[in-house]
Amino acid sequence: MEFKKKIRALDMIMVASAKKVLGQVFNVGSGESHSVREIANLIIKIMNDKSDRIEYSHSSMNIGDRPGQVFRHTADNSKIRRVLGWQPRITFKEGLNRTIEWYLKNGEWWNDKLWMRHIPIETEKGKTELH
Repeated sequence: MEFKKKIRALDMIMVASAKKVLGQVFNVGSGESHSVREIANLIIKIMNDKSDRIEYSHSSMNIGDRPGQVFRHTADNSKIRRVLGWQPRITFKEGLNRTIEWYLKNGEWWNDKLWMRHIPIETEKGKTELH
């Protein structure tokens, strides 16, 4: 039952009538809006509350923009609220905290993927940076 609680929105979509959901796209999120910098700062704060693992690095926080860079992240959940009556039960901050907890406890699942943070991206100005 605990697992089902965590995927409540997906469960609601799966059991809804096909007439309501077939061919539809639903955003599932807190509905809160956060800039990339706000999210980065929140991650640093959460991680520093857990341990002294993270430090602010000017170079890592101030790389150039990637092609298609977004500056704010907001999941507009108004459609799933309207169509299925779904509402978030946790805040963005709580969800981020739970996500960080999962990553801290499950390093064996993601550790072999760390090479991906060294993928070169060419900026609009032609400069190559690792993102």
